[in-house]
Amino acid sequence: MDSAKTGSVPKVRAGVYLALATAVISGVSIYLNKFAITGLKDPVLLSGFKNGLVAVALVGVLVAAGRLGEIRRLTRRQSAALVAIGAIGGGVPFILFFRGLAMTEAVSAAFIHKTLFIWVALLAAPLLGERLGRWQIAGVGVLLAGNLALLLPRAWSPSTGDLLVFTATLLWAAEAIVARRLLRGSVSARLAAASRMTVGSAVIWVYLGVTGAGAGAALMSGSGAMWLIVTAALLTAYVLTWYKALKLAPAAVVTSVLVVGSPITTFLSTATGQGGASTQAIAASVVLVLGTAFLIASTLRGRAPKAEAASA
Repeated sequence: MDSAKTGSVPKVRAGVYLALATAVISGVSIYLNKFAITGLKDPVLLSGFKNGLVAVALVGVLVAAGRLGEIRRLTRRQSAALVAIGAIGGGVPFILFFRGLAMTEAVSAAFIHKTLFIWVALLAAPLLGERLGRWQIAGVGVLLAGNLALLLPRAWSPSTGDLLVFTATLLWAAEAIVARRLLRGSVSARLAAASRMTVGSAVIWVYLGVTGAGAGAALMSGSGAMWLIVTAALLTAYVLTWYKALKLAPAAVVTSVLVVGSPITTFLSTATGQGGASTQAIAASVVLVLGTAFLIASTLRGRAPKAEAASA
């Protein structure tokens, strides 16, 4: 059923704007994370600290909003879904991604991760009944071309690290589908976000404890702690806007909009002298911005994806 005819376009529009805000936060956060990692060399350990701080902040948001009663009203199915998005969204994929990143080139890892919107679009059709129209498909095609431009013409031979990053990306795609299905019901975005980060941080800390990597926490510097707080605040904003966007708009659309975060990171790095962007990277960034703009414009004009599934 076309959302333009069911009166849901205002909600979709709000979701797209929130996804755009999420992309901006993501672009800034990725740029700042490289400063945070200098204070704590192990990125998984950094994620454990950061995700834990965000979990505390989001639980605080629930308490302040008086939404703890929502937990008691959850069905077993909803509770299981909340635990699932925490494990496959906030926990396991972070471990796989950072371990994979240490074994492969950053360029190939970034390319693989940024194919997330493709897998979400493919899964959303059969599992959510959300099918992209021809204008959205055209926009997604432009985004894919921009991603390819970032990787090519490099010679690329997939490695074990690439496989780990790809597995993490698929898990994040599955998270988006489960979260979207859950959020179309009565579960609030704030509760879903808090569950994602609370369960996710617990999974990461169990991993750190088993591997002994958690002992590196004592090595954090004062500046590292400061950057940890800054990036945790950005991640809190990211998760809140991202889950609210998923509640209001189709998963494939909001995931595609996130791709524009990459050009933002490139711009910040180049503008502050932290790294010069190649002509190829600049051209790819322009393509990504144009593809995102096309996708947003077609959605805001009422050409929203068809949604055949009514609820979770």
